[in-house]
Amino acid sequence: MTKQRRHGEDTPFVKFVRGCPELDSRKYWLDREDIDHIWHEYMNGKLMLIEEKRGDKEQLTYAQRDTLSIVHQALKYACPRMLFHRINPERPRQIQYYGYPVIRFCGETIYLGKQQVSKEQLVRFLRFKASEPLA
Repeated sequence: MTKQRRHGEDTPFVKFVRGCPELDSRKYWLDREDIDHIWHEYMNGKLMLIEEKRGDKEQLTYAQRDTLSIVHQALKYACPRMLFHRINPERPRQIQYYGYPVIRFCGETIYLGKQQVSKEQLVRFLRFKASEPLA
């Protein structure tokens, strides 16, 4: 059966999935993952996915690492090779993909990956000023 939620309350969809034996994750090899944040500097075509964790114990599960690595690899491959259709034609069609970082908040301490960062460093990172796109 699907694991119960650790933080907060489930959405109606997640409640349905968790309570539906016909969608049992182990029996039918199903994995439902959410992406915490899609971060997009839309006028310059910069994009990253962000996984948010709380506390110093919470880690990516095996299932998260497995499933989300597929999404990460697909974006890493597709972004430099494709022109994307945009709803607003004034925005860039070429997207620069900046990866899938884990940001962890442990009280007042912030980690970007395994590195402790200041609020100013995190803001710089989130403004796409502290990293390069993945090639």
